[in-house]
Amino acid sequence: MNTHHDTATPTLSVMDPRALAIRSVAYYRHPDQTYIESRITRQIFDAAGRQVASWDPRLWGAAPNPNLATRYTLSGQSVLTDSVDAGWRLSLLSEAGSMCSGWDARGNQSHHQYDALQRPIALIEQAHGGPSQVVERRVYGDATDECALHNQCGQLIRHDDPAGNRHFNGFGLGGAVLVESRRFLIELAPPDWPPEPADREEYLEEKVYVTRQTFIPTGELQRHTDAVGNIKTVHYGVAGKPRATWLLLAGGGKTPKCLVSEICYNAQDQVESEAAGNGVIARAEYSSEDGRLLRLVAAAGVQTPLQDLNYSYDPVGNIVGLEDKAVAVSYFNNQRVEPVSRYRYDSLYQLIEAKGWEVSNPSHGPALPDLLPTPLDPNQRRNYTQTFDYDAAGNLITRHHSGTPGFSMFTSAGNNRSLGQRDDGSLPEESDIVNGFDTCGNQLELLRGQTMVWDVRNQLDQVTLVSRENSTDDCECFRYDRHGHRLRKVSIKQASGRTLRSEVRYLDGLELRYSAGDGEYQVINVELGRTSVQILHWPDGAHADQVRYSYGDLVGSSTLELDAQAGILTLEHYYPFGGTACWAGKSGEVATYKTNRYSGKERDATGLYYYGFRYCAPWLQRWMSPDPAFDGLNLFAMVGNNPICIVDSDGLEGSNAQNRWRRAYAGVVASKDGVWVRTVGPGIIAVDVTGGNELFNRMGMDMGRSVKGDRSLAYLSLDPSMRGKVAGTELGIRLNTVSGENIKLQAGLQNAAVVAYVNGGFFNLKNQASKYVSPFASIGPSKIGGQKQIYAPVPSDYRRHFVTVRMRDGSRIEAGPLLSQGGEAAFPESMLGQTRFLFDPKNNHPGKLGHAGSPNIRSGITLPGGSETGQRTRLAWGNSTGRNETATGYTMPEWSRVMARLEGMSGAGGWSVNLDGGYSAGIGVVGAQGDVLYRRPQEGAPVRSIGNFFAYYQKPQRQGFFKKWFS
Repeated sequence: MNTHHDTATPTLSVMDPRALAIRSVAYYRHPDQTYIESRITRQIFDAAGRQVASWDPRLWGAAPNPNLATRYTLSGQSVLTDSVDAGWRLSLLSEAGSMCSGWDARGNQSHHQYDALQRPIALIEQAHGGPSQVVERRVYGDATDECALHNQCGQLIRHDDPAGNRHFNGFGLGGAVLVESRRFLIELAPPDWPPEPADREEYLEEKVYVTRQTFIPTGELQRHTDAVGNIKTVHYGVAGKPRATWLLLAGGGKTPKCLVSEICYNAQDQVESEAAGNGVIARAEYSSEDGRLLRLVAAAGVQTPLQDLNYSYDPVGNIVGLEDKAVAVSYFNNQRVEPVSRYRYDSLYQLIEAKGWEVSNPSHGPALPDLLPTPLDPNQRRNYTQTFDYDAAGNLITRHHSGTPGFSMFTSAGNNRSLGQRDDGSLPEESDIVNGFDTCGNQLELLRGQTMVWDVRNQLDQVTLVSRENSTDDCECFRYDRHGHRLRKVSIKQASGRTLRSEVRYLDGLELRYSAGDGEYQVINVELGRTSVQILHWPDGAHADQVRYSYGDLVGSSTLELDAQAGILTLEHYYPFGGTACWAGKSGEVATYKTNRYSGKERDATGLYYYGFRYCAPWLQRWMSPDPAFDGLNLFAMVGNNPICIVDSDGLEGSNAQNRWRRAYAGVVASKDGVWVRTVGPGIIAVDVTGGNELFNRMGMDMGRSVKGDRSLAYLSLDPSMRGKVAGTELGIRLNTVSGENIKLQAGLQNAAVVAYVNGGFFNLKNQASKYVSPFASIGPSKIGGQKQIYAPVPSDYRRHFVTVRMRDGSRIEAGPLLSQGGEAAFPESMLGQTRFLFDPKNNHPGKLGHAGSPNIRSGITLPGGSETGQRTRLAWGNSTGRNETATGYTMPEWSRVMARLEGMSGAGGWSVNLDGGYSAGIGVVGAQGDVLYRRPQEGAPVRSIGNFFAYYQKPQRQGFFKKWFS
């Protein structure tokens, strides 16, 4: 630890005798100030090592209640959470661990019904003081010939949800949805679904929107036909990566249009260049040392670039400068206005100062500034400086903006609920906070007089923009599907005595929009590589089709829109937290059709940005409701107050903005149902699965425990011809971050064409199992490179749960427990009743399985039976958001069911075993030149050095004398 505050900022963790972090001490300092402030986060754990209370640095010692308190059942499952920001939530779980009923602080309640197979079949919700309603019903495919014909047996085939009805009409062999249909409700109000499917028809529109998909044999999306018949086709290169996208609009006499082509990647799967259908070449440059994005350029041929963004960083990776060299320096009002933005941070990496340029008449509230014509008049630009002050919990105190009055916010003394200053500049009081939020922390007014209504699931239901006593209000209403994705937006406003209604319906890859002025038109959305394309099509021919190519910055904000001839449609420049600093367009009509702006998100008429699970108010720099995933202790804070370097894709959790450029094409080939399959090397198929329990249950993995967020599973399916070996080193290896060349070197496979790997068994972490051998020695006997290795013994209570894993080269290690055999799970829930599998912080040593009952990051390997040489081997890794009861990881019985399903894919006779988990776990593929073709977890996740791992490779073909000399 470096204790010199002028060179680095140390962070301390205080551990109790059980090695649990009961205090975290961060040191805050402002670069313009000399004092240092310690900020302490406090945690309390119960006797079982479960976190039961947490305080942030602001509330510790000042508030009677912790930021978050959790209570558990006797079986260790979370039953009650009490948050000062989000209120309390109480859950009643079944014997199988499934959610039966739930209540929240607003008095809302929900009740789940299951069939005999523990599959959810109905959801009943009741708002406080209202009637109970069946808001969801589900139907599953049975064992009929008709269902078998479409691979529907056991699959969810009908889902009536709060927005309407969804049918899954056909599935592929891998479980991907091939044909899906959606119908919307006649009325906006959610129905009380009757039990009989025929009786539900009266609530639904007759119009059916059908979406179809086809996939190539390796699982990548090849063809997507949207609900109105537009056909998107993706072409792939020899490496299996997307190379081009074509679009054929619905209707006769149309020809396919190439939207994006010639996508080129570097060795780290980062998009380096691509050609748009309008002739614009987009290029990206990255640092050779760490892969950071350095430059983004968009230019039509050899012409002057239309965009040329250049990034500079401090040593820890914070962006300190951004220059657009495509924009000229201008002079106005005795100012030199450069196209440069500069940023400064405090020691906690919160943004404290931003310098850049803006229009001369900016807007700092929910409204956009006045639209300016393009090309932009230099006399309309001026410099600005923003500074930010935060409290110890990260809530905004004041924002100073040069040339305009400052803005302040008042935060409650007992929680992180906060309101902006009044119109006269005075601050709200505690009573205003009490009246300004409901008991679940949802904000009740956007601006003065603009009420916000929240549904039973704490999703924004309606915003009243203008309230009238004797006439219809101006408002926006929103409807969502089962997963919280917005499917419908309806806007109503009064104009000249008329009620004008506009509506948007969101389908897969398609938006159906209707407005009183433009009638009905369609927006086809296509994303590939760096380019985002929107095609506007009017079915009645009222306007010509409009193609809009959007180019963005590091965080995905749409800064430049071009037409089909590479002419500029719109320009937009943003303040750090999403406000618009400059807004210019070819014309007012053209600019009206821009909907996606800051961070690539849609901006509503309210001025709010819709992120997927929450809405953000950029002028307040915070969310309108608490984080449902409990990411941190301040549930309203936006991206840790570092919007320059961190993005939030769905309103649940922030992540490094660099990640979207490291794997820029990943989202394109992922099928919408959460399963992504692709070939990453000869004989190696990579599969990524991301989704809720419903998706995993469709795959036969039987996940019943309720989790907050999506589960994540990745595995590599290896051809039977690939051979495996155990590799390792007494010095340890950081398998999840080390270079591909180093992995091949440690495995002794420098000349192999391609190598797949997974971490190995338990090792003597921190000498906790034995102080007499290396901290990277294996737990149990091992043999590597033909030599028996020094090892630490398997704990006596667990010996019968360990098995020997032998490779064909004679190498071996011990691992445990056995997870499956012959396609059947070998670690059932009942085993958690044994004392040896209950967590004991005093006896938590490597090789012991005390975390079997806790969600965790897991890894495993499936192996063929002795005589089954034709079976594929699978290397698996499952991620987790933590170890609490609602974390998205896997308990050992859950992991046993996952591995049983993977092992069973190869037929009878195989088996699978658990490998070391937590931050030791990881899988990947290394190419011939040492380039990492695939890696999980992705860069940025916590890692630790490990002692051993498995490496699989293709054994070279033997050549006879003639072939050796003359081939």
